[in-house]
Amino acid sequence: MNAGSGSFAGSWKLTEKEKVSIDDQKTWEPVSASQSYTIILRSDGVILNADGKPACCAPTSLIINDRLLEIKPQSPIPTNEACELVNCINCPTWEIEFIGNQMIVTACNSPRMKFIR
Repeated sequence: MNAGSGSFAGSWKLTEKEKVSIDDQKTWEPVSASQSYTIILRSDGVILNADGKPACCAPTSLIINDRLLEIKPQSPIPTNEACELVNCINCPTWEIEFIGNQMIVTACNSPRMKFIR
């Protein structure tokens, strides 16, 4: 799937999180180096950690620039033993705004997150 101006597939690094104040003012705040992480988005929608293992609590579909992508792995996904220790809150669909080398992810009730290539 090609969503917008280029492929969303590739490696993405978390750089900022959206903060909402009590009076509903929204601002982007940089994340510290210790809070930052990298995800890999495959063209079939599978979300991997930087080590190539599947992300724990990953969604079953993505809405990328208003287009639905059901995540259907086109190649094998390795096992991530760490996910057995995680109690996931169900969030079946993530919304992604993808513009060039920037991606904004909205995952249910979590703060919006900004990633760059």
